Amino acid sequence: MMRKLTFILFLFTLSISAQAQSLTDGSQPFVGGKYLYSIGMEDNTNTASWTLVNAAKEDKSAAITKTDNENIIIDYTSLVAGDYTLRFTETKEGCIAVRELPIRVYANGFNINIVDNNAYNCNPESGNVHVQGDQGTVTFEYTVTRTMATGDWAFNYSNAAVIEGGTGNIPTITAVDGKIDTGAKTITAGDGVASVVITVTYTGFPIDLDLTNTFGVTASTITSGTTNLVAGTIDPNKGGTVKGLPNTGNISFK
Repeated sequence: MMRKLTFILFLFTLSISAQAQSLTDGSQPFVGGKYLYSIGMEDNTNTASWTLVNAAKEDKSAAITKTDNENIIIDYTSLVAGDYTLRFTETKEGCIAVRELPIRVYANGFNINIVDNNAYNCNPESGNVHVQGDQGTVTFEYTVTRTMATGDWAFNYSNAAVIEGGTGNIPTITAVDGKIDTGAKTITAGDGVASVVITVTYTGFPIDLDLTNTFGVTASTITSGTTNLVAGTIDPNKGGTVKGLPNTGNISFK
């Protein structure tokens, strides 16, 4: 009985270790990541060769980009989770030195989820006193959340609007957390920040028109040192509609 319990605890320990590996651990990379590998050669003018094979001994060396004889980058985007072997050879006057590194590739745990927090069904000026033709402010709020909390985080976003009766103004887009770059359409949040609140604000908007806004993340990466990991999944676009108020005329007398 004691022997069985010890074995179960051992498996539990292995499971925790696998989930806690570092993003920069090149011996335990994630699918969708790019990792840097280096070696010290006796003489970097000697003949150098890098190869990568999977557990079935199939050649996966196409995933390798050699920056120089001693440094390579492996892109795991097109590879699947499983066991691999990275092999390096240095040849000098017909004599060959061989080094190998076992690699276990894990499924990508970096995912993006988008939540639409827009609370308005009607224009927020609903119930307030106005004259015909008044304008107001319409705000949509989105929370973009990531899994995997290690490393700096960036993503590109898209934003589109459909306005009843034609085109309208360009919104101001801001982030509560992180840094937003409206030119590059990227938002960067530092290490440990798990979510970013995005506010899309239309100012000077006719309060009698319907406005449907759609926000989405088009691509996302998480980086730590030389490691770059592309999001495994990204939630679909989210959006909401703010309904315009009746275009009621002004009170007049006869």
